[in-house]
Amino acid sequence: MGETTVIRGEELAIGYRLGRRGTAVVHDGLSFTLPRGELTCLLGPNGAGKSTLLKTLSGIERPLSGKLSLNGRSSETYSASERSRVLGVVLTDKTYAGGLRVRELVALGRHPYTGFFGQLDREDRRIVEEAMEAANVSDKAEDYVAELSDGERQKVMIAKVLAQQCPVILLDEPTAFLDVVSRIEMMNLLHRLVREEGKSVLLSTHDIDQALLLADRLWLLSKKHGMRCGTTEDLVLDGTLNRFFGRRDVAFDAASGTFRYTCRNGQRVGIEARDRCLAHWAENALLRNGFRPVYDIERGEGPMLRIQGMEEIELVWPGRETVQCSSFGEWIRKIREYEKDEKG
Repeated sequence: MGETTVIRGEELAIGYRLGRRGTAVVHDGLSFTLPRGELTCLLGPNGAGKSTLLKTLSGIERPLSGKLSLNGRSSETYSASERSRVLGVVLTDKTYAGGLRVRELVALGRHPYTGFFGQLDREDRRIVEEAMEAANVSDKAEDYVAELSDGERQKVMIAKVLAQQCPVILLDEPTAFLDVVSRIEMMNLLHRLVREEGKSVLLSTHDIDQALLLADRLWLLSKKHGMRCGTTEDLVLDGTLNRFFGRRDVAFDAASGTFRYTCRNGQRVGIEARDRCLAHWAENALLRNGFRPVYDIERGEGPMLRIQGMEEIELVWPGRETVQCSSFGEWIRKIREYEKDEKG
């Protein structure tokens, strides 16, 4: 059976060498594995060291200590040429390629295979065209890179990595500059590369919703808790995700798959809803308005919403007549009014 791990770190210390001033350690004692043929998302708050870790994995920065291996071989033994055939890398560093057209920049991804003179043959050109199409930048092929927006430039860099045809792809916030639709398209593209071509993809992102939807595995990184790796659902359900990123009034809600404001001191409002969709958006409206939605409240113990449909909503408030509402907007206005009356 072949090696199932493409990248392995053992007691790894990452950071920067400062010459005579020594080193700046960002993290130490990190141990992890990047499985073959899976999509892994690296999550962490700003300043957690995600970019430093990716630069270390890509060979741009050397480990300060510990062991780092690529396909079972020490990472430091790879030449630049060997590494470029195994690892495709897209970092957040600014790309200075204004004098190149998009097709020319994407074609640089074929450099590991074109020999000394860099001449593209018919197969290379086909791969370049397919990479641009996959990244949805074919319509920009003749544009200069300097003319592109940050989001368009990011997609071009991803097309370049696709043209490189490496089995392992590392990306630092690849969707950071993209609009909502483009972010979803890009994440689905990376997911297809894993499922259909067996590539191993590691990307850092702040888009937790998409990470939870598509990632096979999560790497969680923070200054306080260090690093924890595991299958996405395991880290969600055992509370690890909330432990890493939850705050006093913000917690991860496993049922909805999102971080939400908890409104710990807000007025409790019960919810009885016909289905999960109605219950979810009722929670959303209550939380947004400073109330605390609950499902275990007994009738008569406090305010309650009974929702059978968009136009069939009862608002029950102790000491007041039950109100029949025909929209979310109507009951939201009414519950605000009641709360204001009680506060005087």
